[in-house]
Amino acid sequence: MDNVEKNYKIAFISDLHFDNISENTDNGISFLEAEEKKAEFIACLKRYFNDYIVCIVGDCYSNYKEMLNFIEELEQNKIYGFFVLGNHDYWSNGQKTYMEIIQFFKEKTNHFSYFRFLCTGKSYKVGELCFIGDTGWTSFKRDRKEVNKQEFNRLPENVFVKDFSCEKIIEMHNAWIEYANQMICKEKKLIILTHFPMVDFTETAYDCWWSSKTRFKIKKNYWNLFGHTHNKKQKRNNCVSSQQGYDGNNYVSYGIDDFGILCPKKLLTGTIISCKDYGLMELYKSKKILNEEISKSEVKKIKQRGYRRCRANADILDNLANNPIKYIERCKRILASYEKDTYIGYQLLNNVKLLDRIYQALFYLERCLCGAEKFDVKKFIISAVVSGYAYHDAIGYIGWMRPIDEYDIVRFYFVLLTVKKYSSDELWLGKIQRHASRYINFENVDIYLPVVDGKCLSVDEIIDCIEKDQMIEVKNGIGKTSRIQRKGNNIETIRTSSYSDSKLRTLKADIYSYLQENQGGA
Repeated sequence: MDNVEKNYKIAFISDLHFDNISENTDNGISFLEAEEKKAEFIACLKRYFNDYIVCIVGDCYSNYKEMLNFIEELEQNKIYGFFVLGNHDYWSNGQKTYMEIIQFFKEKTNHFSYFRFLCTGKSYKVGELCFIGDTGWTSFKRDRKEVNKQEFNRLPENVFVKDFSCEKIIEMHNAWIEYANQMICKEKKLIILTHFPMVDFTETAYDCWWSSKTRFKIKKNYWNLFGHTHNKKQKRNNCVSSQQGYDGNNYVSYGIDDFGILCPKKLLTGTIISCKDYGLMELYKSKKILNEEISKSEVKKIKQRGYRRCRANADILDNLANNPIKYIERCKRILASYEKDTYIGYQLLNNVKLLDRIYQALFYLERCLCGAEKFDVKKFIISAVVSGYAYHDAIGYIGWMRPIDEYDIVRFYFVLLTVKKYSSDELWLGKIQRHASRYINFENVDIYLPVVDGKCLSVDEIIDCIEKDQMIEVKNGIGKTSRIQRKGNNIETIRTSSYSDSKLRTLKADIYSYLQENQGGA
């Protein structure tokens, strides 16, 4: 609870439809499959969103009792947040009216301390934020005109909800609009949950069951989280959604990108604070060759890659060597251009996992700048490559990035050693090739040394640097070893260890000691 109230990060999702029939099959899912989906979802919340306010915007089940059971589990698991009912959550096989279901949920959840029910007339304050919500319903209006309500006699609600009528829907909608507009005028910062959109997306009269023309005030002092349309990340200005829909019928591996995220803008700028560790290091994937004879095809692929990746990131290395402050500032400015959707100080992140990888990369580089982080060659190179996507304004391409492996790390490391010796301002880093004959055997693959703008270290110089710095680390845990072999010499075993604390006292002893002789750009 304390973490939530300090950070106010918000995750939202709707239309989970744990028990619904897929649109792509004639068969429904079993009870056990529905339970598996629910369990996986709750596990996802506990894994990623312990310090978030979680908002579920309706339509989890097509039965009000199952919906209550689900909400009770969230409460028992101490998931902090709010929910509204979707139209499916009211279904009772025609046994109860809408108002009876609302009263039922009020009574059953009134004592909840974590996951709270929102409906017309109910509000909760969390710090400066005020949370309100309701199913929201529809006005059955399009272009300010009420459509023919006879069209909606075929809705399943006519069977599954007692005394269903369009007139009752309009009455509940009007009551909600009146209350919501009062709160919009009263409060400075609102998070508003409505299952039905409060904006008009209609193209035909029948679409008025999914959205409609409303009198909902258009202001900038709220975020409206909605669902119901099953249109994934549908949005209009500060009315936004993150919907699962029926396509997720058999989907039981929920992740952070299934949610919409509202994050305080102060957490995304200035000194970057990354929210989890699941992003950056996922881009590293070990491809160690244990037996050269068995893995000949893989060895060939690794050799053919050569220094192409280093050449592609040459300007990144050059900027980090000569003007790291300017480099990081440029990355932040470009990230800011992706942060256009900001209301009440909250930024909408459509792909938090992708952006968080860049935040983690810059966070690490910044900490290296101030000497607060030990230099780790693997993390530094991954951070440099990932932040480069922001530097080049190509953030969307991170999803297609080939994972970095230990052979990439070694090649980058050799380039950095070469830059260190000859000084980056004397070299053109765009011209990186492999030497014709100088190589070191690393984990059963011959890694040829880089020639950077005509300059190349000797094998002895590379080995001496490795032995001195002890920076090559390809196994997890302390005391592991890496196999390095000189051409024509016996195998030497290099013991890996952390970077010396004494070398962290100045910037020259930090990342820049591996990039250049002098403290460039500081």
